[in-house]
Amino acid sequence: MKKNIDLQIAVITECTNNTLFQAASIGKSINAFGYMKLVQDKKVDLNKDINLYLKSWQFHFVYIAGGIFGAIFFALIYNLLPAYKPFADVAILIGASASVMAIFTALTTLVPNYTLHLLLIGPIKIKYLLAVYIFLDIIAIEKFDGGSLSHLGGAFLGFIYIKLLQSGTDLTKIFERKPKLKVVRNQEPRKSTNTVNQREVDAVLDKISKSGYDKLSKEEKEILFRASKN
Repeated sequence: MKKNIDLQIAVITECTNNTLFQAASIGKSINAFGYMKLVQDKKVDLNKDINLYLKSWQFHFVYIAGGIFGAIFFALIYNLLPAYKPFADVAILIGASASVMAIFTALTTLVPNYTLHLLLIGPIKIKYLLAVYIFLDIIAIEKFDGGSLSHLGGAFLGFIYIKLLQSGTDLTKIFERKPKLKVVRNQEPRKSTNTVNQREVDAVLDKISKSGYDKLSKEEKEILFRASKN
């Protein structure tokens, strides 16, 4: 009788683990596809907001660095942890989901209360959506899913980048070229409305990076709104 009970418990446990893994796999597929749609689809409002909250070079840095760090994290885990070493020779990492995860995590760290309106679900704050994706990736680790490891590595990179940015350290400055010395004539500078507007937008973006979107004044939010219309 006891053996039968133990067998039933084992079967239920295995079924539960398989169900969780299948949910994680489905969620991960939606994760990668959904992220790429959010980043690439010009019709999605979040794409416009990413460009408002992160400058162009910051966006590209997080995307590229997130993919690289995700791959490094994947390689380290498979080569250092005993449980993963037997699978190191056959493990394959494909796709850019770690990069997109880095972007999504960076945006969530900047504006955690941003609300997405999802089909069939309705409005949901991106911090909760990110938490679900991370939870599914953690579940998938039990099945030695290397893609989930790269997702977590990308998420870590995105989170750290924004936290450093908010403390005054912009990692993109590492690649900034030093300006060359130029000999120019003394002349009255021409007034440019576009330059002034861009400076205002940059100032607002810097404030978001340091203090968050909620700290913006009504006028600063209006500047962002006008910039999004251009």
